[in-house]
Amino acid sequence: MDNNDYVKVLGVRFDALEGLTVVADSNVKDLEAAGRYAAEHDDGTAIWISVPCRCDICRIFSKPNERREDSIE
Repeated sequence: MDNNDYVKVLGVRFDALEGLTVVADSNVKDLEAAGRYAAEHDDGTAIWISVPCRCDICRIFSKPNERREDSIE
């Protein structure tokens, strides 16, 4: 994983009356840290989901493409 990679960790609980509830939410650096986070916050009733993600800051803050003359409207 490089500097732009991280792992989104979610702890969710399902209840027949309340439905799905998020009980923990965090971003960590790698899958090992995700496992440690889940172990530290586990109460025995949560389902843990780990999703590898990537964030490129330059794309988020870049200016949108200027309108081109040949664009179709």
